[in-house]
Amino acid sequence: MQKTLYTISSLLLSIAVLLTGNGLLGTLLSLRGAVEAYSESVIGAVLSLYFAGFMVGTFLCPKLIRRVGHIRTFTVMAAVASTSAVVYGLWVNPWIWALTRLVTGVCMVGIYMIIESWLNEQSTNSIRGRVFASYMLVMLVFLALGQFLILAGEITTMTLFAIAAGLFSLGLVPVALTRLPEPAPISKIDLDLKKLFRISPLGCAGSLAAGIAGSAFWALGPLFAQKNHLSELGIAFFMGATILGGACLQYPIGIWSDRTDRRRILTMITFISAAAAAVAIFIPPEYPYLLALCMFVYGGMMFSIYPLSVAHTNDHADAADVVATSSNLLLINGTGAAAGPVLVGILMQYFGHDSLLAAFVAIGLVLCIYSLLQWRYGEKIAEEEKTIFVPITRTSQVAMEGIAAFDMEAEHHGKAGR
Repeated sequence: MQKTLYTISSLLLSIAVLLTGNGLLGTLLSLRGAVEAYSESVIGAVLSLYFAGFMVGTFLCPKLIRRVGHIRTFTVMAAVASTSAVVYGLWVNPWIWALTRLVTGVCMVGIYMIIESWLNEQSTNSIRGRVFASYMLVMLVFLALGQFLILAGEITTMTLFAIAAGLFSLGLVPVALTRLPEPAPISKIDLDLKKLFRISPLGCAGSLAAGIAGSAFWALGPLFAQKNHLSELGIAFFMGATILGGACLQYPIGIWSDRTDRRRILTMITFISAAAAAVAIFIPPEYPYLLALCMFVYGGMMFSIYPLSVAHTNDHADAADVVATSSNLLLINGTGAAAGPVLVGILMQYFGHDSLLAAFVAIGLVLCIYSLLQWRYGEKIAEEEKTIFVPITRTSQVAMEGIAAFDMEAEHHGKAGR
């Protein structure tokens, strides 16, 4: 494992630098939009295009990678993302931002695909789960650190956009200099959502809900914190605490779910997420650290919904269908992610900034009730048929393929041991 981590260290360094810039950029755009007096619905709609870009890039980027190779594609994507960060600062216009945000989303999913392809190529099945767990931990930690770069300059100036652009540019250096051989071409996704819903309606519902809640947090969380009269440091703590909650709590929750019925765990964490968001509504702005604590708990629960939904669905899927199943869940999650900021932005515009937390409460309670019904009346999986949980966030289908390969290897060894 140590040798593998050393081998992929350049990849992890690259994604760490890139995501620090991306973490800064997402928060910066939300806050700058508020300064420019854009309505909450406009900000939500503009920032939702990033997640729509993810969907477009999922189908577009594999073709580009097959045509020109991984390193050239990575260089192009990082360069365009860097240029996009400059465009946001130079032309402050919602229409230009919307188009640029779409482009940024395409670039980021392409970057994820390439990094994850190398991780797959450099990992054996026996350690692939730990490699991807390390990768996801790096992602969340540096996304959280990126929130604090909002303190490095004025929101109304070009400085922060330039910092984000510089980080995107620096992030391509380790990969551009890598001596690792290029991995195999990336396969396309075959859609079969009806079959997926038959396999696991709860997995589909959980992936959709996680997409809506997660994207609303990324796009509108900074705006909520600002309208709640938090300082820039308070906004950074609000965002950073939520992300670090996901980094710290996903894995223990996942290990727990390996030992019991995942529907039970989904029921519990969705209820806790709703409770944490409800408590956060009533915390006065004078207690930002108490609010951050609530959001740490909320983030730990919210960021766990998607990987638990994937693991639960894979428990029900045939071994041969695990890759397709996981990839289709990714698209369901992406659909929710594209819709979340638009829907919640409208709510915030007409009912106030607390509508964000109220939406988190509603999403948690609805999914909690559905999980409870599935737990009580759905099909129970035998312990020996369960897959192994791997902490993940929404990236690309390549990560899903790697985790699926890890699951199949673990299942094979489990049956051999029996």
